Amino acid sequence: TVITLTAMVVAFIFRIDFDFTGKVSSSFFNVLSKGLRVFMLFSLPAIAWEELGTLQAIQKSWKIIRETWTEIIGAIIFSNLITVTMVIPLCFLYYFYQAETISSDAVVIIMLISSMFIFSLSSMIQQLFSAEIYLWYIRWEEEVQYAYAHSEFEVDFEDFEKPSLLRK
Repeated sequence: TVITLTAMVVAFIFRIDFDFTGKVSSSFFNVLSKGLRVFMLFSLPAIAWEELGTLQAIQKSWKIIRETWTEIIGAIIFSNLITVTMVIPLCFLYYFYQAETISSDAVVIIMLISSMFIFSLSSMIQQLFSAEIYLWYIRWEEEVQYAYAHSEFEVDFEDFEKPSLLRK
């Protein structure tokens, strides 16, 4: 049961879908669900912050994804690296269980608490990155509108300074 729980925790953290035969389900649907999640991370702020309608929010989300896809992929990679780093101690926990130095009850409790923390942290990192990218895009749009109104050259998105919490 601990081996099954370990597999389920790792699958839950990495959002891998298993069917009852133990095989990973279609990778197409896995990629599709992750893509829809990224799409929603940009659609919902458009609805909430800018009070756009559903279709306008979807169009804006698509524009943001097309313009910032490299930053989005970087955020996903960073989030996954943090998740992998946090899963490594769980591997040691499994090793201690196999060596019979820790009880299965303790393993189950630690695994459940750890998986909840890791999943929450991973989701928070992805949401923070999406908010940063969204706000960066909004600032760029405002700069483009200002440049257009004052007959100045438009600033390319790649040349526009990325906002940072560390800078004032």
